[in-house]
Amino acid sequence: LGRLLVTGNEITSGDEGIELADFGPFQRLHGFSSITTLDVLISENTVNSVGSGIYLTYGSPGYDMHDNSTVTLGSLSVRGNTIVAGGNGIWVDPDYLGADMYGDASFSMGGMVVASNVITAGASGIGLSPDYIAGVMEGTASVTFGETGVQTNTIHAAGFEGIQFTLTSIGSEMIGSTGFTMGDIRIEGNTVACDLEGIQIDNN
Repeated sequence: LGRLLVTGNEITSGDEGIELADFGPFQRLHGFSSITTLDVLISENTVNSVGSGIYLTYGSPGYDMHDNSTVTLGSLSVRGNTIVAGGNGIWVDPDYLGADMYGDASFSMGGMVVASNVITAGASGIGLSPDYIAGVMEGTASVTFGETGVQTNTIHAAGFEGIQFTLTSIGSEMIGSTGFTMGDIRIEGNTVACDLEGIQIDNN
């Protein structure tokens, strides 16, 4: 699959401003099956929404893969958007990426970058919640996850956290010669005003 570009839109919404739900349910590949996608770019949009400004889920690509199957996803970039949201400003929720893999299966995803956005939110400003990545692997299965960056954003979050980053059960239950590699996490250069934690990092 080629790139997915959502750029330069002016959006007024009674629900989510931009929602990418269950993008790429590339699951249960066996044999020598392979899927490759290029980058996702969401940039320079103006969003006024009752719900979240930008809400992204990934639909568990790479889940339950066997044999020599591979899934390769490009990077995610959310840049330069202006958001006024009644809910969360930007929420990215990739779950079960490369989980329950066996044999010599492999999953990789490029980086996730949320940068240079101006956000006024009624809930959290920016939330990244990658859960159960590389959970339950056997054999020589491997997962590679790129660098994560939250950089140079301007955030006003009423009543909630400015930036929330949660890692849940990452690399749990790895058996045999399995491998998991994750790049740097960089939260830098942001301007945050909020009622709870400015930056909250939680590793469960």
